[in-house]
Amino acid sequence: MLKTETKSKAKILGKHIKSFLVGHEFEVVFELTNVVSTVFPGGSFGVLIEWPNGQLVQKNYQIPTLDPGEVHKTSPFNTGVLSRGYALFSFLSWGSNDGKELRFRDSSGKSIFGRPSFHAVLAKEPEEIYEFWGMIIAALSLAFLVGIELIRFLIWLRALLN
Repeated sequence: MLKTETKSKAKILGKHIKSFLVGHEFEVVFELTNVVSTVFPGGSFGVLIEWPNGQLVQKNYQIPTLDPGEVHKTSPFNTGVLSRGYALFSFLSWGSNDGKELRFRDSSGKSIFGRPSFHAVLAKEPEEIYEFWGMIIAALSLAFLVGIELIRFLIWLRALLN
């Protein structure tokens, strides 16, 4: 079984954020679990990360011998966010040391092969984050101003009725 973990290393105003931002790095770790009842003899696999602008990142990994149920995490791989949009993760190559077929499954048990990609991250431009927070601040300011005007109206109405 293959589990993909991605973590943004982006910071805005010195604070770590979860969003993947263009021009900032992110970390990729793969967790492999031998889910069959026999020892896995080891092998390798290659991953391709394809960005919407056509840029590619390739990384090859070695898989050690795994006993049944044993879990192996790859070393963290840091790479940059190269473009806005979805980065798709797909396999370049795969194989086991004994030459037998190597099958990867996702956490739900479905085969990963035959899919265009097995993982994706959505990258944003920093301006998108700034725009979002600008809209939040504008909405809160508007609610505050409406509240003040409502209080002024109620004071005026009370004075009118007295």
